[in-house]
Amino acid sequence: MDKLIYERSVKSIEAQRIVFEVQHDLSLDAFKLNCVRMAHALGYDSNSVKETFGMPEESGDPKQLKLLFD
Repeated sequence: MDKLIYERSVKSIEAQRIVFEVQHDLSLDAFKLNCVRMAHALGYDSNSVKETFGMPEESGDPKQLKLLFD
């Protein structure tokens, strides 16, 4: 198991540390999706995230993806 870790360098009311545990054989598409999720967890605006990363290919339940990106 590998980890994607974000640690904030200054104290604030925002999350100080976010850790995603991912499979060691993570595909590039899955890595991108995790980056999108981390951006949302850090509080980036949904429109900025969409502009930067684009929309991921839909897989699984479309209702779940809609919840993630709305």
